[in-house]
Amino acid sequence: MRGTGTVSNSDERRWQQRLDTFGTALAQLTNACDRERYDYLELAGLIKTFEFSFESSWKVLKDLLFYEGRDAKTPRAVIRKSFEVDYIDESDCETLLDAVDKRNLLSHAYLLDVAEATESLIKEHYHPVLLGLHRALHARRPHDGRPQGCASRGDRRCPRGQRPGGTGRAVRFEGNRDEHRDFRRGHSVVRQAADVN
Repeated sequence: MRGTGTVSNSDERRWQQRLDTFGTALAQLTNACDRERYDYLELAGLIKTFEFSFESSWKVLKDLLFYEGRDAKTPRAVIRKSFEVDYIDESDCETLLDAVDKRNLLSHAYLLDVAEATESLIKEHYHPVLLGLHRALHARRPHDGRPQGCASRGDRRCPRGQRPGGTGRAVRFEGNRDEHRDFRRGHSVVRQAADVN
């Protein structure tokens, strides 16, 4: 376990940036899971999108554990430690550990029967757990009214309406319809903001 005196702002930014990456990958997985039927290439895309989402999920947990002074290196160790510190419940822990075990199965997605079995696992078991994990992690993120990395009133990384002591004008979402749907459902952190005129 790390000493608490070694935690830096960059550690906090790192897990939050990783959370953004996880949210983006999860939004793509959600879109892929919304389909009823897949041709072979679409099914391969679903599986690959799951792989990206799963990798992002355990890595954001790893970074959060590190930020809070705990250390775990492997996916299995990270998931178990996350259960120990109540980031996830026992059922989600078992499901995520099952996903670690099934990663070898994913490498055989070129076999149609394996790919179809994997589709069922992703849509019925893994995707719902990843959605819940993202919501739980997003709730842990500090919300001070400023975007991540927005440090001061003069910080140019802040949109004008969100600078501390700024105008406080409303910010509206600008993006395509799918990004907006995911943004509103809370499954995505793909956000593009512009000042309202």
